[in-house]
Amino acid sequence: MKCGIYLRISREEEVSDGESNSIIGQRMIIKQFMETHKEMELVNEWCDDGYSGATFARVI
Repeated sequence: MKCGIYLRISREEEVSDGESNSIIGQRMIIKQFMETHKEMELVNEWCDDGYSGATFARVI
């Protein structure tokens, strides 16, 4: 199964240099999940780092 993941920043967190901790953590959790479900293949990633899910503004 081909999969894409969507990562977004936590409302409480701000980005300083590079990626936010919430983006790094989300990516790690998803990749660990996919390692235990070998039928899943990561083919794309979308990331709204710096854009909270509390608004409808998206980079995509």
